Amino acid sequence: MGFPTANMAVSTQFAVPSNGVYATVTTILSENVSRHSVTNIGVRPTFDNGVRSVETFIFDFDQDIYGQTIRVEFIQKLRDEQKFAGLDAIKAQLAQDVIQARAALGTAGR
Repeated sequence: MGFPTANMAVSTQFAVPSNGVYATVTTILSENVSRHSVTNIGVRPTFDNGVRSVETFIFDFDQDIYGQTIRVEFIQKLRDEQKFAGLDAIKAQLAQDVIQARAALGTAGR
């Protein structure tokens, strides 16, 4: 969909916020560098109402971090999880989510 995400397995020792979309800051622990991001928590109601997942899109980032440990800090909830009419509607909303997250994190225009 044009928004590659880090899909996370979350340990039960950590608290996870309610389903929705959040402005976040993600740190790849091996690099100890923080990057702005947007994170979705939910069950993918448009597709399958599957298992609850946590997915993070890291802004301006294009590296393979599969298998690495990351830390996600939740800064602001942007919206609740919702079901969309189809793929085009999801893509349009994701683009808006990124704009809102950048503004919430003070990175508008980057």
